[in-house]
Amino acid sequence: MPALPRDLRALAGARRAVLGRKVLARGAAGPALSVADQALVSACNFATTIVLAHALGLEAFGLFSTAWIAVLLTVSLQLGLVVCPMISIGPGLGDEARPAYYAIVLVHEAAFLTLAGGAVAIGLALAFGDRALGLAAGVACGAHLAQDFCRRYLFARGRPPVVLGSMRSTRGSSSRA
Repeated sequence: MPALPRDLRALAGARRAVLGRKVLARGAAGPALSVADQALVSACNFATTIVLAHALGLEAFGLFSTAWIAVLLTVSLQLGLVVCPMISIGPGLGDEARPAYYAIVLVHEAAFLTLAGGAVAIGLALAFGDRALGLAAGVACGAHLAQDFCRRYLFARGRPPVVLGSMRSTRGSSSRA
């Protein structure tokens, strides 16, 4: 910043601070938080894969990868059957219809979690002849689907700061000048 009198620099700094708050209040933080969330999820997935490959060995990691493919299949089904319709329909609804719509989506998601977790557990137990593997994969499937849905649900409801662990949302909070 060029050499300005002290009062002018303070005024410029205050103006930037107010503009920054206005931009955040308008929801410009949402896309940035969405990218940050996806970067965090991708980094955690990469690190988990590295740790598992190192800890399990080649044969056990191959078994894990095969079981995880079933979980990823259910994630794809969840995206097509529950999440994508929720993301495209929900935000466009009026204020009166939105709570009822999201309540129905939550019921559908609970049913999908139960069916998908059970199907993965039974399918892998029968395919590999190992009940413990089937049960572990079914529970992992349910947990992964629930976590993935919750992230996307919060984004659809306009609460991206909550996704990253911030309990204070910019939506509905009063901006203090």
